[in-house]
Amino acid sequence: MDWGIFAITCYRTASTLLLYPSRGLASNLNADANAIEGIKTMTVPFLGLFGEKDQNVDVYESYKVYDETFKAMGKENYELKIFSDATHELLKSKYQDQEPLLLIHSFLIGDKIYTSDFLDTLSNWIKNLP
Repeated sequence: MDWGIFAITCYRTASTLLLYPSRGLASNLNADANAIEGIKTMTVPFLGLFGEKDQNVDVYESYKVYDETFKAMGKENYELKIFSDATHELLKSKYQDQEPLLLIHSFLIGDKIYTSDFLDTLSNWIKNLP
């Protein structure tokens, strides 16, 4: 079967955090961004995962934009979810301001660094694709 997947998880890896530690700068660079036209072109299944403790974007506004745009398009093959105790990277919020130690924590505790249910949500979504 020929199908495409577009899964947005709104997270960066620990190594990326080490390369781009300035969250404020990144969010300011995208302050005037408008993704609606790009969203309208999506025809593949879409998974949008958001962290409620995200300091980079307005999570509820982002969720609303995706949801309203997809509904207006008549798109049905999408899922959006907000994780209550998650950062932009979908890490547990207690790691929000620990960038210098994040790489160490990720090696020591592995996937437990992510918010509850993130990895299960992602893997179940992939398993249920047509």
